[in-house]
Amino acid sequence: MFTVIDNLATTTGWTVGGSAVISGVCTWPDFIAGGQAGSLIFQFVVANDYVKKTLTAPVTLSGNNRITLSLWSQNLGLEQYSAYTDFSYKIEFGSGKEYYLPVHEQFTDVTFDVSDLTTIEYIKITNISGTPDYLLASYCVMSLDEFPLDIFNAVKTSISALMVSKYDSSYLAGTVASIAAGDKSITFTTDQSWINRYAKIKITGGGHTEYHHIETVSGRKVTFTSYYDGVSALYAYTNASIYLIAPCEFGKYESEIVIPSITVWGLAPENNNIESDIQTVYDTWKADGSANESMIGKWYKYNLLIDCESESVELLTTMSSVVKSIIGRHVIWVNGKKCRLDMESAPTISEPVEFIANIPKIQYNCSVMVNEEIYDKTRWHKAAAATITANITTVLGRE
Repeated sequence: MFTVIDNLATTTGWTVGGSAVISGVCTWPDFIAGGQAGSLIFQFVVANDYVKKTLTAPVTLSGNNRITLSLWSQNLGLEQYSAYTDFSYKIEFGSGKEYYLPVHEQFTDVTFDVSDLTTIEYIKITNISGTPDYLLASYCVMSLDEFPLDIFNAVKTSISALMVSKYDSSYLAGTVASIAAGDKSITFTTDQSWINRYAKIKITGGGHTEYHHIETVSGRKVTFTSYYDGVSALYAYTNASIYLIAPCEFGKYESEIVIPSITVWGLAPENNNIESDIQTVYDTWKADGSANESMIGKWYKYNLLIDCESESVELLTTMSSVVKSIIGRHVIWVNGKKCRLDMESAPTISEPVEFIANIPKIQYNCSVMVNEEIYDKTRWHKAAAATITANITTVLGRE
């Protein structure tokens, strides 16, 4: 799982040193990671120019062992880094820890092993080359890889964000004249639309919003299960609006179903030999010249089933269009890293058939490819220079 350190989407809180300039925010989607609103553009002019943001409060890594952010350099990008002298930037997160920062000719995510770091106090990027450059930075997160949970969460995040932006308030079920905090049921003013058992609803009004899962429907009266915001209302409302919500969920093997919903399934991966697992890679170069060495890891292909299910055909087509849009973009962000999402076969449509199924669904088969670091890392330190003094005596007449 991952935690966002800074979205790197706003110039607020950033300071500069030397001749560095915070040039603004990039809104071009190809140069934005993690589905954020933008990415930051920094300008560096001479050596030791830097940009820095001190966090409001230090962030504890809490078991996370990696920091990832995405970068692009206009003039200093390299395809490969073989020695500490190749680097043009360094980055600091506090606690006296400095890392060389690889930048590339393409917009690329970069990951650091920060097992030796306990807290993050600030983000500071320094140009150490002296070559003028524009550097674009996006979406800084800390993480601990947990597959396939991280993949499920990434798919859920992408689908949920698009559902909310397009359809969060599209399906008005009705209104409720009065709700008291602690009420375990609500009664609609008129006959409600869309609402059946197992549905997720949004209650909103008077500056408050909460979500509930329907347990029973009796005429205009409905009660809640313990899902989401619980069995009773959190706030008091007058003339509250009630909306039907189609959530994206995963891991529903041992919990109550939600209908309508989009559910992500799939546990076992396939090994994919797109690279040799004996290939050696280096990462996390530190200011002392040391670096991590390990085998490249394994590439795994996770086959996913994305299941859209609804008693309403109208809502089913809405959910299907969102899933198609996400798969069609071919990109999801897993722990800050860009991964490819592909459709594997034509969607399957299950019509409601008596005695077999009474809820229509559309299922999408897709896959995600990820690299899992399964090998231990070895920390190699910079070799120290040694001086040897030798006395040579020449004896004349002898060879």
